[in-house]
Amino acid sequence: MTDPMAQLRRPRVAIGMPVFNGGATLAPAIDSLVHQTFRDFTLIISDNASTDYTQSVCERFANVDPRIEYVRQHNNIGAEANFNFVLQHANADYFMWAAADDSRSPDFLGLCVAFLDEHPDYAAANCPTRYTGGLPDPIAMADYSLDDEDLNTNIINVFHLSGRLRLNSRFYSLFRREHLSFWLSEPKAYLGSDWSLIIRTLHRGKFKRLDAGYTDIGRHGASKQLDIFKSYRSRFIHWFIPFLDLSRFARRALIQPSRQQKIELLRRLFYLNTRIFKRQLMYEIKLLLNVFLSKSKPNS
Repeated sequence: MTDPMAQLRRPRVAIGMPVFNGGATLAPAIDSLVHQTFRDFTLIISDNASTDYTQSVCERFANVDPRIEYVRQHNNIGAEANFNFVLQHANADYFMWAAADDSRSPDFLGLCVAFLDEHPDYAAANCPTRYTGGLPDPIAMADYSLDDEDLNTNIINVFHLSGRLRLNSRFYSLFRREHLSFWLSEPKAYLGSDWSLIIRTLHRGKFKRLDAGYTDIGRHGASKQLDIFKSYRSRFIHWFIPFLDLSRFARRALIQPSRQQKIELLRRLFYLNTRIFKRQLMYEIKLLLNVFLSKSKPNS
């Protein structure tokens, strides 16, 4: 006889995996999750009306593992809504998003859950992140700890002056689910909105990068595609200040900052926007040159 209380008991961890046409990378990503040493979790996969073989891969795993809930959207609802969907359907103490081309060490969940259980002043925990086949780089991957006792210092330290920030790996940390409810109604249609999530969450607790475990990041995610700048360039000023909305958000997030803290945040935001302005400008020039060269080639 089935214990009704066991049916009602929610898992400690909910993992949300939004995916669109991820058939080529999906199997290793799911496999790394189902083989976690910490097993008290549910995996919610939201297939955003994929046109490849994503559905067959997901169904193959879901048919043999009752912890996997596979949902196929009837129509493509957009990336932001798909990320919201898996969060909205997560009922657990802890939650994390999982990309369809990332893999985690078998001890990832166990390490992060144990740390958060023992440190209630932390909002999230992560393991060292690296590109597949590469080495961990806390600055480039942006997964270094944000655990100063001063909130403003942590917000300022989200942005690093080295210019080597490439990803926002903290977005794929293990979070306390209760700290993420705000995200369902948060505007996301601007470049760097995922960084805003980190800043908002810092108001609820600190971020920890553990020394053990790892996440292998796929090399073909959206953050690696330079045309992402164009998709978020809704106003002319975004050419010159690509992270305008994020910059405004970060400034408002400071709580009674000192003059020095205001200046330091502005300095880092200026550096970030200048660097990305140069990157997108060079990218657009390259595209124009390619068009010009293709048109100037003689017909064979």
